[in-house]
Amino acid sequence: MEEIVHQCLPAYTVDEKIGKGVYGSVFRVHDDFKQRAVKIVPITVERSLSCSTEEKLDTRVSQDFHAVREYYEKIKGPGVVEIHDFFLVDKPVSQSNARAYLVILMQLCRSNLLDYVIDHHPLSVDKACGLMHSLATVLNRLCIDTEGIFLLTDLKPSNLLISSDEKVLIGDLGGLKRLSSASTSAGAQFSPNWSSPEFILQGARPEVPAVVFSFGMVSYFILEGHLPYEDEDFAGRFRQIKSDGVTFSRNDLPDNIRYIIEQCVQFDVRKRPLNFAEILEILESAEIPVRTPPVSMSIGNRGELSTEREDAGSRSSQTTSKEPYRPGQEWREPIAGIEFVWIPGRPADASASREDPLAGFWMGRYPVTQGQWQRVMGQNPSHFTLGRSYPVEGVAWGEALDFARRLAGMNKNRFLFCLPTESQWEHAACWGSAPETFATGHVDHLAWHDGNSGLSTQPVGQKRPTGLGLYDMLGNVMEWCGEGSAEQIYQNDRRHGSAYDEVGRKQAGRGGSWKSGRHECRPDFRKLFPRQLGYANLGFRIIRVLNSL
Repeated sequence: MEEIVHQCLPAYTVDEKIGKGVYGSVFRVHDDFKQRAVKIVPITVERSLSCSTEEKLDTRVSQDFHAVREYYEKIKGPGVVEIHDFFLVDKPVSQSNARAYLVILMQLCRSNLLDYVIDHHPLSVDKACGLMHSLATVLNRLCIDTEGIFLLTDLKPSNLLISSDEKVLIGDLGGLKRLSSASTSAGAQFSPNWSSPEFILQGARPEVPAVVFSFGMVSYFILEGHLPYEDEDFAGRFRQIKSDGVTFSRNDLPDNIRYIIEQCVQFDVRKRPLNFAEILEILESAEIPVRTPPVSMSIGNRGELSTEREDAGSRSSQTTSKEPYRPGQEWREPIAGIEFVWIPGRPADASASREDPLAGFWMGRYPVTQGQWQRVMGQNPSHFTLGRSYPVEGVAWGEALDFARRLAGMNKNRFLFCLPTESQWEHAACWGSAPETFATGHVDHLAWHDGNSGLSTQPVGQKRPTGLGLYDMLGNVMEWCGEGSAEQIYQNDRRHGSAYDEVGRKQAGRGGSWKSGRHECRPDFRKLFPRQLGYANLGFRIIRVLNSL
C-alpha cells in the first residue's frame, strides 16, 4: 500500500494503518509541514454485456472515479470529513476485468466516536449534548440543504470521527446514500446493532425515520458507553425496546435529553421525531413538546370507526363534543395505506362575514404518492419518477377523481373519497396555525419552492406540518381541488363518466409547488389549470367524508 501512496503522493511518508472498513483501509501520512489521512479503496469492474471490451472496462473505471468526486461535491461542508484530493492509480485492464485503486487524501482525525466515548467515559452532560447537537446538525443539513436528500444508512460510532475542536464528522462516505437511490437491506451497507427495526426485520427502504432511530442509539451510547440491553442480540434488543423502551443508569440527564433518545428509539416509526429539525429544536430549547398519544383505529362490521388510545388500553366512544372525532385524530385507509387526519368542521357565523359552515372530514396527511397511485391505478404518470415516496404528478383533474372512485371500490364502497373543495382545502391548511406561520420568512420550514427544491419534487413529509399534522400543503406540488360539495363532485363524476372530457374548462390548484416562488407558497394562493391536462408541478390529496351517498 505504501507504493500506491507514493505513486500519487511522493512527498508523503506513510506512518501507520489507522483504520479498515468494508471498502478500504486508512493510513496516517505526513510531509514536512502537515499530517493527513489517506484512504485506499480497490475498484474492480468485471466483464459484462455492457462492458464487453477492454476499452469499455477502462471507461467504466474512469466513470466510477469521476462519480465519486461528483458525489462528494454534493455532500461536502460542515460535519463531513474534508477531502483534499482524489487520485486513480495502478489501473491494469484485461479481457476479464479492470482494476484500480482510488486514493483519497483527507483530513486527519485523531479518534472516532467509538474510541472517544470509551476513552473519556463518562462524558459530562454538556460534552455529550454537544456531540449530539453537532451530529444532529450535519444530519439535518444532509436531509435539507444538499442537492437531494442524503441518508447515512450505516450510522454508528466507528463511522463517525471527532475533529480537533471535538465536533462529530461523518467519515464513512460510502454509507451516505441519496434517498432516491437508497436500497433495502438486501444490498445496503448497514450494521444491525445500530439500525432501525423496520429496516432490519422488514427490509424496509431506508428513510429519515430509520436514521432518526440510529441517531437515538448513537446518542444513548454517547451517554451510557454501550447500547441499550447490551447483553441481547439485535432481535432481543428490539423486543425489549418495543415492550419496555430504554432505561438510563445516569441520574444527571436533563429531561429533554432523555425525551429525545426515548422518542428516537421508539419501535413504532410514527412515534419518533419527524426529522432532525425537530430534534435540534428540542435540544436547543431544552423544552419537551406536548404530544397527543397516538390513536389506533378499527373498522366495525358496518364500516363505522371506533378509537382506542394506546396509553389507556380501553376502547372509547365518540367524543362528547359536537365533532365525532378529535382534531388531528388518525385513520389509515386499509388498501393503499393512505394516512388521514380528522379536520374539525367550521360552524356557521352569525355575523355572516365568514364562509359557509363546513362539516368535519378526513384529509390525507400527505399528497398522494407515486407508490399509492401505482397500487391503485397500476402505472405511474409522473415526470419525476424518483421513488415511491415522492408525490404523484402529471395527473389530470378527472384522473384524480378516478383514483378516488377506484380506491372507494377497492374498499367495497364502505368509504367515500374525493378531492377537497377549495374551502375545505384552505380550512384544513390554516386550522390550528397562527397567521404568522405562513409568513414568507418562515416558509422554508414548511415548503419546497424554487429556492430550495433543486427544481424537482421531493419526498413527502420532509418539512414541518400544519397545526393539524398535514404535510406539504404548501410547496412540493400544487393540489387539485374539487368544486361544489364533496358529494356533488363524486356523484356527478359517477353519472357523467369522465369529468375531464369538458375540454377548456379549468379547475383550481392550491398551495404552490417546487417551481413556485416563496410568495406563492401560502394557503390562499390559487391557480387555474385546464382539467384535461396534467402538469409536473400539480398533484393532489384526497379527503374522506362521512356523508353516505
